[in-house]
Amino acid sequence: LFHYYFEMCGSRTFAANFSHSPVTDFAAIESVIMNFSEGDVLEASGYHGNIGEGTKNLDAMARDEQSKVSSDQEELLELGRHYREKYGVKFLVSAKGKTGAEMLSILKERMKNSREVEWRNARRALFEITKKRMEAHPLNGLS
Repeated sequence: LFHYYFEMCGSRTFAANFSHSPVTDFAAIESVIMNFSEGDVLEASGYHGNIGEGTKNLDAMARDEQSKVSSDQEELLELGRHYREKYGVKFLVSAKGKTGAEMLSILKERMKNSREVEWRNARRALFEITKKRMEAHPLNGLS
């Protein structure tokens, strides 16, 4: 169970919270992620690929999630670097179903926010990514 939950989110804290008994209650999952420490957010963000990164560097789930990013890759990577410098965390967004242009628009808009808002947005994105992954890859059909 630990490996499953870790793969869904990229956080040891998240995996440890839920690996003792299967949990599919998204309210409980959201609560844990939205209360992540900055260290937890950084660990989980490190597991997820950079938006706009070439598919050869992404795991299978991330490749699928970023499958619509065929354009804007260089600009996404460059602006993503500026985002990391400004906020101290990588740009996180639930990429599933979004085009490169859509993610670029989101990234540009979020560059206007305060650090506090963006750390909250990072937690929100981690929850959305985790939820979508768990829905797409249910644990023994429980989700």
